[in-house]
Amino acid sequence: MFRRLNARIDLYNKSTADLLGPTAVDPTLGWSVVDLNYGNMRNRGIEVALNAKVIEHDAFKWNSTLNFSYNQNKITHLFIAEETPYSYYSTVQNRVGKPVGSLYSIDYAGLDAKGEPQARKADGTLVKSTQQLSVDDLIYNGTTV
Repeated sequence: MFRRLNARIDLYNKSTADLLGPTAVDPTLGWSVVDLNYGNMRNRGIEVALNAKVIEHDAFKWNSTLNFSYNQNKITHLFIAEETPYSYYSTVQNRVGKPVGSLYSIDYAGLDAKGEPQARKADGTLVKSTQQLSVDDLIYNGTTV
């Protein structure tokens, strides 16, 4: 029985420095985005593999494998970070304390009586323009990774 079934468990806790990726920069430098070493990240997780020799005959063999993995990553340091609301909701984000590829959105509050869009700030007040929002008013929606 033990020769037909085996398992493998891998745990990891790894810190990575000098992540390389596209980073927004001042467009007066000639580019709006360049690839830079932009930060550090920590990865933690587990991988489990179960292998079984279900049927083993001379004419027929059947092997099965079951895999499970779980990964949690977190940005631990950023060298450059734009801190405007637009920079958060315009594209996926890498932010300290959040996973890589984080998504943020505006708390949309529907249309007013004139049919114009409204957004809700963190304190509950309604605003007509995204220019009136701060980063704290945005909603963290999870990750794309």
